[in-house]
Amino acid sequence: MIENIIGSKTKIRILPIVLTAENFSIRQVSIDSGVAYSVCHKDIGEFVEAGFVIEGKNGFCANKNHKDYKKIINLFDLNEEKKGLSSKKKKELKKLMGVLLEQKTAAILVHHNADPDAIGSAIALSRGLFQSGIKTDILAPAGISRQSANILKKYPYPILKALEKEYSTYIVVDVSSKEQLGDFKIPVGAKLAVIDHHEKGNLEENAFAVLKDMAAHATATIVWKILDELDTKITKEISFFLLCAIVADTAFFRIADKKDIEIITKLLEHTELQEIFSALTVQEDISSRIAKIKSFKRIDSYRVGDIVVAFSRTGSFESQIALALVRSAADIAIVMNTKNNDIRISARMRHDLKNKTDLVEILKTAESLIGGSVGGHKLAASANGKNPKCVLDVKNRILQKLEETFKNKAKPLN
Repeated sequence: MIENIIGSKTKIRILPIVLTAENFSIRQVSIDSGVAYSVCHKDIGEFVEAGFVIEGKNGFCANKNHKDYKKIINLFDLNEEKKGLSSKKKKELKKLMGVLLEQKTAAILVHHNADPDAIGSAIALSRGLFQSGIKTDILAPAGISRQSANILKKYPYPILKALEKEYSTYIVVDVSSKEQLGDFKIPVGAKLAVIDHHEKGNLEENAFAVLKDMAAHATATIVWKILDELDTKITKEISFFLLCAIVADTAFFRIADKKDIEIITKLLEHTELQEIFSALTVQEDISSRIAKIKSFKRIDSYRVGDIVVAFSRTGSFESQIALALVRSAADIAIVMNTKNNDIRISARMRHDLKNKTDLVEILKTAESLIGGSVGGHKLAASANGKNPKCVLDVKNRILQKLEETFKNKAKPLN
């Protein structure tokens, strides 16, 4: 597993040497990396055990035939200069900071059931802005996830469910649409800024500043670049929250790229990776497991060519259920929650279908039916609306779009 190979701060420090040397000794790696000899001996021994490093007569060398070799060497592009904010984003940041430095206060908003990327990015941004003399409150109007609650045990931070006053400026972080803010409405006349990595949503329509990178695997990588541009001192706390966000949104390195690894390496100068793994590890509670079992009983499945599509309904945990369906048998999973006179849809798809279709575009075909909006990525998308009676029409509309995409009729499997 790739996380076992790059699963510690010292391994990340010695991997560039392992990847670039034709042959190396443990002592030379220790000298070049500054990692203690005993730790290098242990780490390289684990590389050998994993088959990533081969021991020969002249020392050690990386195994270029290892299944994860290409993936890992792409993460460590040693010739590429550090990439900060683009010139366009620098202009957007200048506009945002001009307003913030004048007002000295702002509210930071995150989406419903806010995950570690939303919470970690928001707190890191809040702490960084505080160093510039700007005070912020963080609002999660529709609550936070259990994983987010767990990372807050390390560094408790007040996440509000309601604001005591109105602000002149609101910064939405890791949010693409108004519906993802629950019942919260941004006051008329207030300034709005967006920091996000999802597809364009309706929040951007009225934003005066937008710092967006849809290629980023986590909003936290954008926040890191913002803080770097502002010459923020990266504390252990800021590092911890950014790392939690990036590790979680890259699925523990499974979809990380070299840009992520560059940032992770910098952040690991302040925090141990094991702390991040521990904070992100949350045992699933009984209510979530019961919701999954009930949802599995309601599955309607279809075959569209070689693609298996699963639909289901639930009253909670829709994203976890969709992910569980994809991890087990489905290629694409669509789970709908029609609780409280609203409709929430969570969609997940296998990674190898990324270049064949786009879940955001698929869900957008049902946008008019739900009376809401869609956001997310190719592999993970969500929709929120106010018409919970449209479940059957939504399913039929999505199946129609999938039939057009894969040029095959949908055939029921149950």
